[in-house]
Amino acid sequence: MRRRKQAEGKTIPKVFFGLILAAMFSVAWMAAPGLFGAEQEADPDAQYEMGREIEMGKGARGDVAQAAELYRKAAEHGHVQAQNHLATLYAEGRGVAQDYVAARKWFTRAAEAGYAEAQYNLAVIYAYGYGVPQDEVIAQKWLRAAADQGMFEAKHALKAYEPTPEPPPPPPPPPKAKPDPEPAAKAKPAQAKPAQARPAPAKPAEAKPAKAKPAKAKPAPQRGRKR
Repeated sequence: MRRRKQAEGKTIPKVFFGLILAAMFSVAWMAAPGLFGAEQEADPDAQYEMGREIEMGKGARGDVAQAAELYRKAAEHGHVQAQNHLATLYAEGRGVAQDYVAARKWFTRAAEAGYAEAQYNLAVIYAYGYGVPQDEVIAQKWLRAAADQGMFEAKHALKAYEPTPEPPPPPPPPPKAKPDPEPAAKAKPAQAKPAQARPAPAKPAEAKPAKAKPAKAKPAPQRGRKR
């Protein structure tokens, strides 16, 4: 019994000490958000990373509106990735009201700072006329800027603006082989035509001897009648 009471007596201070430690940790935990928040307010990189975790669902279970607010704070300090992500949320209407004008504003800031992904996205804004008049010249300008930094998507998109080369003319047909000159026709020996029987010349009609007509007997002269 005595050992049991002694053990119970030793247990009470341990429990009490544990409660004190728990209270101290609770106070530190309650103060931590303020301390970390002050650090994040001064660090655009931390704001951007926190926004990414929240947007991806790792922090506040995908609270995109909160992520957009963190992106905004980092973007206002010149963080180009935050500017690009904030512009994307405005273009898609996620966590904020869809606003192409605001999207173009933040894409432009990041693009002018040399961020290739923002340059590509800004080219899409002008190519399709999202919130701005469609302008293929400006679209090609930003696509080239992104392509110069090695962005594959920009290089591929630029091909759509390249003029289609005209197909080369077909090769001329091969010259036709001239036929060999025909050998001169051999002169065929003239076939002797059968001599046509010429009509015999008409013989001159022979004079037929005139037939002697019998002389008519002349009556004898009458002699005087004898009286």
